[in-house]
Amino acid sequence: MEVTLKSQFIVILYSILFGAFLGVIYHLLSIISNVFKFKDFEINNKKLLKYKLPYKETVKSRIGLFFIDLLYFLIITPLSAIFVFGINSGVVRGYIIVGAICGFLIYKLSLGRIFGLIVNYSSLFFQNVLLFQIKLIMKPIKAIKKLKKKKVKEKNVQNSFLFFGKNREQG
Repeated sequence: MEVTLKSQFIVILYSILFGAFLGVIYHLLSIISNVFKFKDFEINNKKLLKYKLPYKETVKSRIGLFFIDLLYFLIITPLSAIFVFGINSGVVRGYIIVGAICGFLIYKLSLGRIFGLIVNYSSLFFQNVLLFQIKLIMKPIKAIKKLKKKKVKEKNVQNSFLFFGKNREQG
């Protein structure tokens, strides 16, 4: 197989685009992480930066981030294998890996910042939708609990008329 400079240049360009695609996947998975509060939202407002609160790392956040990272690598591993087999017949070369890393970094430093804002706002939107659905589900449950408490209270009031002493046992 003859490897020309032109074909290597095309492979590098494709690997840079593939790295940017991996960055998009990373941001899409960070929506899940933000909705379930596995990590802090990025603070993009300069006025809010001076009020940075310390991030409390909990067991929930560590386990959640572990599974998000695991999901990310389970997604990109087969995609990377398919990319390398499709672009270079399965031959892994250093410039393909370097190109993908550079593409990821270029994306993260340019379009990733804009996409990060979109991710933060969409995370807040999905979080509010989730909270609204939970409130809708919890409303009838709370009403049923309130009715049960009211019925139990009425039964206790009805039963208390039978006893005249300080205690029911002394009655």
